[in-house]
Amino acid sequence: MKLFERKGTRRPKGNAPLAPATLKRALDGTIRYPMLRRIRDWRYGVVDGRVDADVEAAREGTSAWLHRLRSEFAEVTSHELQSLQADTAQLVWQLDSHLAEVEGAREALQRATEKRESTPDDPGTDELARRGVAEQRDSEAAIRSRRLREHRRRVVGPADAEVGRVKQELERAQRECGTLRAQIDVTHDVYVARAKRLLHFHQRRAATYRRGFVRSAVRRQADREVVAAFARPDALFTLPEWALPHDGRGWTPSGTGHSEATNNKEGTLQ
Repeated sequence: MKLFERKGTRRPKGNAPLAPATLKRALDGTIRYPMLRRIRDWRYGVVDGRVDADVEAAREGTSAWLHRLRSEFAEVTSHELQSLQADTAQLVWQLDSHLAEVEGAREALQRATEKRESTPDDPGTDELARRGVAEQRDSEAAIRSRRLREHRRRVVGPADAEVGRVKQELERAQRECGTLRAQIDVTHDVYVARAKRLLHFHQRRAATYRRGFVRSAVRRQADREVVAAFARPDALFTLPEWALPHDGRGWTPSGTGHSEATNNKEGTLQ
């Protein structure tokens, strides 16, 4: 506020937070931190060290400028999350579809397995001894062997084939889920790398500001507690939850509930 500005304490101009679009254009490579912006950030710290060192918030190592910078970081990482969700929306839809196939195939496999287990390997004593009109002269061993072959062809064979068919369908759906999961993870990793570059950039700006603040506060013999608080590494900036390491089963950018449900389903594929 101008009412409280003294000579030599006017805040430098042109230090508005970077627009998200400006940062996004720089995300494909290293985010540049030009000398002019460094000087401005440092100058802001110097000015705040003169006029804000006695503010109560300074004892906690923070200031209005740092909070604005944190808000900027939260905004740009929120834009990154929205872009990540847009880039993976089709993959997530396909993954959901194949996960439903996996669930259906698992149920079908259970039914087929139960049916196969309830199917006897031989037709029973009476059926094994049954003779046809043209088999009256055949030996008992030949009759038994023939009845066994017939039973396996008509009953056991189809049950085994159904189990095999459903297993193949389940394995195919699992492979599709694995491929889609990998594609989602790769896309997520790219955006995590971008979020880390954003974090590093904002931490650099905060560190530059803090150096200016400490220099000014020490000169004016401010409270040692304030100086120590601003001399400590910045704890205001951390990666958003979506960019943090997960439990190894991947991440699905469609909301917490959907993510947990997807991970639980996919966990059964292992």
